[in-house]
Amino acid sequence: MTSLDTDARRAGGTGATDGAGPALGLAGDVVGFDAFEPTHRANPYPRYQAMRELAPFCPIRLGAARVTLATRYDECAAVLQGAQWGRAYDEGLNSFRPGVDLGEVPGGSFLTMDPPDHTRLRGLVSRAFTPRASLAETPFVERVVTDLVDAALAAGGLDVVADLARPMSLAVMGRLLGIATADASPLLDWIQGITRGTDPDSLLSPDEIAARTACARDLGRFLLDLIAERRERPREDLVSRLAAVQRDQGSLTVREVVELVALLLAAGLDTTANLVANGTLALLRHPDQLALLRARPDLLPAAIEEMLRYDPPSQFVTRVALTDTTVGEHRFRRGDGVVVLSASGHRDPAASPIPTRSPSPATRRPHPRAATSGSRSGCTSASALRSPGSRLRPRSAPWSAAAARCRSRPRTSPTDRTPPCAARSPCR
Repeated sequence: MTSLDTDARRAGGTGATDGAGPALGLAGDVVGFDAFEPTHRANPYPRYQAMRELAPFCPIRLGAARVTLATRYDECAAVLQGAQWGRAYDEGLNSFRPGVDLGEVPGGSFLTMDPPDHTRLRGLVSRAFTPRASLAETPFVERVVTDLVDAALAAGGLDVVADLARPMSLAVMGRLLGIATADASPLLDWIQGITRGTDPDSLLSPDEIAARTACARDLGRFLLDLIAERRERPREDLVSRLAAVQRDQGSLTVREVVELVALLLAAGLDTTANLVANGTLALLRHPDQLALLRARPDLLPAAIEEMLRYDPPSQFVTRVALTDTTVGEHRFRRGDGVVVLSASGHRDPAASPIPTRSPSPATRRPHPRAATSGSRSGCTSASALRSPGSRLRPRSAPWSAAAARCRSRPRTSPTDRTPPCAARSPCR
């Protein structure tokens, strides 16, 4: 067995560099890690590569906390899929928000749970995102996308985020949850404030923490009113089904219903919009792949998976050791925190022969997913974001011409690694 510090020294000493900035090295008992700094937001992948080449596990600091960065595919997958890992809020062990009240955790109790409670709640919503359920929504999603693209063509330009990705995801989630489009317009702002706040608090400004609290409060009030209405006047939507379970079976509390719906909104609105925007930009930057996808629309499911690998909307997740454990030759004590850098793991050449500089849906070799998050907790949100994205089709040359004129907007988050057309949000 080797300690984490000794392993980092063995692998890289003090001089691993990627040619994109100062050398990465040990500063005291931790490795310097700057990929979340503003200067690297436009493209953190060279910094991820430097950490990946340094060691599979690298000790770093996030604020005052000393945690470990998992950089390679096998290590990311082992932490995300292992029963020895979780969130550890119930036992007060979470390294990323020590001593925090559970009511202040963004995402609520669903994101603080470990099995079996997490498994119970996940099962209540997973049926809404099965392949059959997704297929049933195909005509609706295609109508929405067609209308948005036609409007862009008539206007002579397209902001991929504002004119396509966000209104498409809003329409789809509104239909799933039974929320009228006119009532759903504030949801995007609330969800963005909440998802930005899911980063470790040490990466947030006081204004961002305050915005997270305000957005969670406003969204919670909106959803409480919606759930009360659906109990009285149920419809054929997911909120009505969850409200009926809460009322008739007692297996859910009202708070759990609110938090489940909020989590689905985060995955279905912000994360899906980021997937669409990132994927569009990747295809525009690699016209050979766009031409291939037009010629071979049967490759679209593989292309969605490749976009999630190549430039994912969620760059990392956090986990805590629930017991003393080992991953490979690396020992962790109960309570140790790990930042699972899944965006780095998916570019690990040891896990996949796919090149890191170009998305390649035609040559993609499927492998177990380490992120979105590939864990017990990630499958529902991953299905939520794949469902509408898989209905988008690059149907014509004018579509890409309109998309090419997309307008940029500033990025605001360390996990908001996106190129100019898109944004990125964590999915914890």
